[in-house]
Amino acid sequence: MKHSRIRRAHLLLAIGAILVATTAHAGMVWSSGTVTVAKVDFETDPTGTTADGTLWLTFNTVPVSTQCSDGGAGQWIVGGTVDSVKSILSSATSAKLSGNSVKVLYNNSYSGYESCSGGGKSGTPILRGLELQ
Repeated sequence: MKHSRIRRAHLLLAIGAILVATTAHAGMVWSSGTVTVAKVDFETDPTGTTADGTLWLTFNTVPVSTQCSDGGAGQWIVGGTVDSVKSILSSATSAKLSGNSVKVLYNNSYSGYESCSGGGKSGTPILRGLELQ
């Protein structure tokens, strides 16, 4: 009897962990089609006082329809962790040079600054991942 309670508790914990893991990324959406990278651009701080800047990717067409206010031109800001940004930049450069298509990962939760650069639905869409095709 004691072992079945322990197994049941472990099963409930495992199910809970799976639910937490899947809801953490519930807003992430891969583009259904592929696009090509038209331009990779780095914009430095206009004051020139810091090394901070923004990495932009422009695509031949809009990869994912977003509710971001500046999302219609196919231009996206690269966001995420340092490792994620490095990976996206590497994939974007490779795709641009080889002419390969890519799929785009986007967070469509529209909470905070995770989806659009201005927060909520304001600003430019923020790219969260890139997959070479």
